[in-house]
Amino acid sequence: MSDLALLDTVVRLVPRRRRRIDLNIWVPFGALVLLLLSFFVAPALFHIAGPNTGSLFNINKPPFSPGHILGTNNLGNDMLAQCLFGGRITVEIGFAAVGIGYLVGGTIGALAGYRGGWVDSLVMRLLDIFLALPFIVLAMVIITFLGASERNLILTLGFLTLPSKARLARAVTLRLRQRDFILASRLLGKRPSTIIVRHLVPNIAPALMTFAFLNLSTIIIVIAALSYLGLGLSPSIPNWGYLIFQGQSYLVSDPWMALIPGAFVFATVLSFNTLSDNLRAKFAV
Repeated sequence: MSDLALLDTVVRLVPRRRRRIDLNIWVPFGALVLLLLSFFVAPALFHIAGPNTGSLFNINKPPFSPGHILGTNNLGNDMLAQCLFGGRITVEIGFAAVGIGYLVGGTIGALAGYRGGWVDSLVMRLLDIFLALPFIVLAMVIITFLGASERNLILTLGFLTLPSKARLARAVTLRLRQRDFILASRLLGKRPSTIIVRHLVPNIAPALMTFAFLNLSTIIIVIAALSYLGLGLSPSIPNWGYLIFQGQSYLVSDPWMALIPGAFVFATVLSFNTLSDNLRAKFAV
């Protein structure tokens, strides 16, 4: 038997170590998947009535009432339906806003980091000025000027997240710009646009995606805060912030009206934050 054949036989006989399941990632990921399924699938799957189909004869019913597992609010609307549909619209706005921020801001940051020189300095100074402005206050001003709607909320939050996404993309680009495969592409005479699209973007994407979960949790809190202040979504559209605002008047008599939507905000934000932190720790982003 040849040496190679003997080595192959030994390798096959050695038991392979099983890969351990990383619960630090899979537990928050599973919780997040369950929440998203409850927002987008559960209402149709379990035939949950619409969020605004309540009756004044069913106002302020406590949790576990017949037909209302989470009770009803002061308008007789089912709290479960309100929270699920509110979670759906909140997540949709969050993903859209973060997508805009990463698409535009990531492109600006990658171009600035790759070009360097005065272009990089100018872009960074503009971003520093932008980041010095209070995020929530600026969002309130823009929404007040544009008007409260889902589209305006997406555009406002997407625009306000550009600086942080641009800085992150720039930092990763500066780290990659001196790597051998980038230098080799330059020596081969490839155009900057080709290098960015084929080499930088695939390597920047994992870092941006890891931080995207953290950005989503921040966006969710901002959406709830704006809606609580009456500057986010219309009260006719179920949303967590307005539900908390409605329930604060009943904290003594019917506390579930504020605590239940608050629990949905807490669970969703915690899942996004935990998943983001564990991904960063695992991949050392």
